[in-house]
Amino acid sequence: MKKFIVPVVCALVGCAAGVAMPAITAQTYGASPPGVQRWENYCAFEEVRERSGDLHREANRVSWNQVLRVLGSQGWEFVGAVDAAGAHTPCFRRPAQ
Repeated sequence: MKKFIVPVVCALVGCAAGVAMPAITAQTYGASPPGVQRWENYCAFEEVRERSGDLHREANRVSWNQVLRVLGSQGWEFVGAVDAAGAHTPCFRRPAQ
């Protein structure tokens, strides 16, 4: 009898958890308080891909410097890089306008 009750109880608990999960994970956020800074985010996938057809270290460095210079002059702040398909891509942010 024990071999029957344990799986049934586990199945019932699993079903109850599955039904309750949307209520547990659903979160609502109110409006941001006044004065909270909002940001625009941008990763320069296209710019780096277009400029680094040659995958040598020197070409990548030149490509990165050009992208950093251009986007920096437009008010973007470099925040880090993501690795997309083996190519490191710079990502930026700036205050939302």
